[in-house]
Amino acid sequence: MVFLRLTPARPMRQTLWSFALILTLWAGAAIITHAVQCPLPTPWDLSATGVCIATSLELASLHEYLYHVDKSCAVIIGDVEKVPRTTGFFEIISVAFNLLSSWLTVASTLILGLSHGGSVTVLYGLVVVLIVYGAVALSLAELAARYTTAGGQYHWTALLAPEGTKRGLSYSCGSINAVGRIAMISTAHIIVAQLVLAIAAFHVPSYTIERWHTFVLYQANNVVTIMYNFFVLSRAPWTHNIGFIVSLGSVFLISIVCLAVAQPKRAGHDVWLNTINKTGWDSDGLVFMLGLINPMYGFGGLDGAVHLGEDCFEPAKTVPRAIVNSLVVGFITTFFFAVSMLYCVKDIDAAVNSKTG
Repeated sequence: MVFLRLTPARPMRQTLWSFALILTLWAGAAIITHAVQCPLPTPWDLSATGVCIATSLELASLHEYLYHVDKSCAVIIGDVEKVPRTTGFFEIISVAFNLLSSWLTVASTLILGLSHGGSVTVLYGLVVVLIVYGAVALSLAELAARYTTAGGQYHWTALLAPEGTKRGLSYSCGSINAVGRIAMISTAHIIVAQLVLAIAAFHVPSYTIERWHTFVLYQANNVVTIMYNFFVLSRAPWTHNIGFIVSLGSVFLISIVCLAVAQPKRAGHDVWLNTINKTGWDSDGLVFMLGLINPMYGFGGLDGAVHLGEDCFEPAKTVPRAIVNSLVVGFITTFFFAVSMLYCVKDIDAAVNSKTG
């Protein structure tokens, strides 16, 4: 309650109350599931009698269960033989990088960083995010090298959590991961719709963007993405490779062209030391922390390669390398692009206050 009184605006309080309600509902679901579900990561055997697989197989321990599933069903963990391996090293790196699309996502949400600290938040925030997500990437890589599973985090939690807490912690981890993935995909699709409409509004000054325009494009993007995953991806997995190459070529081409054309450029002091605070908060440190949502958003899908561990060759080596390489390549391209754009943007206030953001 004290924190609520310290917030600067009523919409913030409403958001916090909504978040508290969602958290309460999620906690209730976690408690109920912990009481009635199978011991994770044991799934329900719906093809048989509706009992837990581990119960029907009368396995003594979780590790024995995993070994049994690995050797019989070949769908959970280890060097499985019955699941076709179709993804090589370059392919999984391409998929991991495309899922991040770090420079694109940071560019599309640059308004958040510019209004919450300016270029200082964007540039130094990327360094902070590299350090934090670097630790996350190394942890994911180590776990992926030891336990190859498409389930990823929830499965590892079930393996490594203390006895008596496996079910609750695994369910919590899996549900948070699932909700986070839905949120990431939703924001990505809405950003695409907003960018398309912003381009239209830029070239046609008389055009006024309506909310329903954004909603229609958002749903159209959902449909196109679903159709691509259902009918195209399995037949043309090389599209990820093309996307990776096009993305790398685009970031350097756009950056170099902008640097060559934009005149005059901003002073180095304004780019590296000048802060902008349009949040209403007095503390620049707090504003910097709030603005980290911009650089952090570019690395939100870092675990993407983990969930392809059962599809790639030599997953114990390929997946960890893909995780680390996607982070490194994502940081290099994003930092290069951000520096280039911040030197080229002549009037940040005009960019922040524009009708398209």
